Amino acid sequence: MLSISGVMLHYKGSAQPYSGINGEYQRSDGSVCNNRSVYIKVDRPNIAMWWANNDGKISWCVGPKKEVGKKKIWAYVESMGFGPEEAGERPWMVYSYNSGKWEEQTGVEVLDLDPPDDVIEEQGEVAEIIQKS
Repeated sequence: MLSISGVMLHYKGSAQPYSGINGEYQRSDGSVCNNRSVYIKVDRPNIAMWWANNDGKISWCVGPKKEVGKKKIWAYVESMGFGPEEAGERPWMVYSYNSGKWEEQTGVEVLDLDPPDDVIEEQGEVAEIIQKS
């Protein structure tokens, strides 16, 4: 599971947190796009995040679930990462309904809510796996 926060919706002359994008996403069971898992928004399962080539920009995209793999998206972040959490705090491009254009937004954060149980600790040339308790 992962969380997206900090995306703003620019609509009808105002800016507010984008509830259609911000929130928790769960990796889908078996659904993939371009050899990467598709993530489904937990509180709105008709919204998805998938990995795609967005006009030459390899990106994690958010939009309607029925549009997975297509060009109808609301926001994207350029990332070659295997999972969207690898985008970290990179700037996102979000469609502004005020300007009718894609606008860069900083301050967006993608967090992995399920960090691995194993921690790799390097000691010299040997890496040791330590179980978290």
